[in-house]
Amino acid sequence: LLIDLLELGVNTILVDADTVLLRNPLPFFRRWPDADVLASTDHLVNSTAEHGLEQLHVAHSHWNVGLFYLKAATAKPFAHAWRDLLIRKPHWWDQHAFGWLLRQGVTGDGKGPGEGGPNGPGWHLRGPKTGLSDPYLFRCFTNHSLVCGTLPVVKFANGHVGLVQRLHAKLDVPLYFVHATHQYSATAGKRHRLREAGVWIDPPEYYSPPEGLLYSPMPIPEALLHPTDPTTGEPYFQPQQAFLDKDANHSAHPALQASFALANYQ
Repeated sequence: LLIDLLELGVNTILVDADTVLLRNPLPFFRRWPDADVLASTDHLVNSTAEHGLEQLHVAHSHWNVGLFYLKAATAKPFAHAWRDLLIRKPHWWDQHAFGWLLRQGVTGDGKGPGEGGPNGPGWHLRGPKTGLSDPYLFRCFTNHSLVCGTLPVVKFANGHVGLVQRLHAKLDVPLYFVHATHQYSATAGKRHRLREAGVWIDPPEYYSPPEGLLYSPMPIPEALLHPTDPTTGEPYFQPQQAFLDKDANHSAHPALQASFALANYQ
């Protein structure tokens, strides 16, 4: 289908079934008329204060084919190469193959999934930067024949950034898209994570089953909901801080202990 659309001359945006588009992304994409490929990412933090394309170093994270854009005039060879690679390597994940092919113009080792990882270790953005409309665009694919960009994770969010961190709300940035990744319980878990975010609409009978619902009010102390460092008064950001602090005893890190305290209270 992707190849058929491109062959018809249609610039194509593909999205996964476990995603939600919250606003029209086309005006945002038009900011980069020279981009041949724009893709979402599995990166877990944003890298730009202006919330445009992510900085170049973010491209070491997996691009996520939950949402990507291909320009028909230039990206057909890539789409054909992607399909052909998956036919030759049926054990490869389509997302790994997507990123591996695009990085052929920027990697130094040429290794693919299962041999140094799908991204290859220590690859570099080697293509010429002249003539690009944005410093965070880069040349990719064979012979640097395409121009690629990584969509901002705060606006085109994976499941952790959009549904757990809710980074768009913290930074007061409009959310265009969210992908129900980084969670458990397969389809039911994805649906419930979207339901918690208010972007999954259930029929009224979902909330009034014949057997009724069990409801237990549980006021949670503010100190548990928004824990702070007792010495500085600064809020703990996320339990992940425990693993970002290389000098700490991770299991005893106060950010992680605060998360456990909240879970135990509930």
